[in-house]
Amino acid sequence: WVSEAAYFPSAPPPRVMPVEPLPKRHPQATAAPVEPGDPTSADRQKTSLSRSSRPSLTSVDPDKAASSQAVIGLYEELLENLDASEDPRRAEVHAKLGDALRETQRRAEALFAYERALDIDPNHDQAFDGACALYREDGDYTGLVSTIRRKLESSGDDSARVALHDLIIHVWLNEAQNLDRAIEAIEERLTLTPDDVDTLERLIEVQDRKADLFGRLETRE
Repeated sequence: WVSEAAYFPSAPPPRVMPVEPLPKRHPQATAAPVEPGDPTSADRQKTSLSRSSRPSLTSVDPDKAASSQAVIGLYEELLENLDASEDPRRAEVHAKLGDALRETQRRAEALFAYERALDIDPNHDQAFDGACALYREDGDYTGLVSTIRRKLESSGDDSARVALHDLIIHVWLNEAQNLDRAIEAIEERLTLTPDDVDTLERLIEVQDRKADLFGRLETRE
C-alpha cells in the first residue's frame, strides 16, 4: 500500500474547518428579541400586531344572525295566518317584527312594521317607542312629531294629551331647534290650558329668542 503523500509529495494536508456550536435557545422562545433600530425586527413586530388586531370571522356571531332571521320569518308567517279581525294581535306582531328588523339593521322595514302596528293601535307603546327612536336617529323631526300627534289625537286622557303636547314642544324647541314650529306648538298647547302661566312664559321666552335672533341677523346684514 502506497500513501497519497508518495504520489503527491507537494500536496498540503487537508484542512478541517472547525464547527462552531449553535447558540442555545430558551425552550419558550419563539422569535429573536427586537433590538432598537433594527428595521427588520420592527417590521416583523408591526406585522404581528396588525395581524392580531384584524377582525376575524369569529367576531361575528352567525348563530345570533341566523336566529334573528328565523324570528323575522316566524313573525311574517304569523301575520299571513292571522285573520284581519284579530287587530290587537296583529299590532303586537307588527311591533315585535319591527324590533327584530331593527336589530338586524333593516331600519326602513322596521319603521314600516312599527307604522303598521300604529295604524292598528296608535297607543301601542312598543311600536310608538320604536318608531320615535328611528325617527330621532335619522333626524326626521317631521316624522317624529307626526307619530306623536297620531297618539295625541287618539288619546282620550286630558293629562296624556297635555304631556304629548309638551313632548312636541320639546322636539321642535330643543331637538330640531325650529323656533317657528315651537311657537306654533306652544300656542296649540295653550288652547288646552289657557291659564297655564308656565306655558305662557315659555311662549314669551321663545318669541324673545326669535326676535333676538332676527335682530342679530339684521345687524349682520
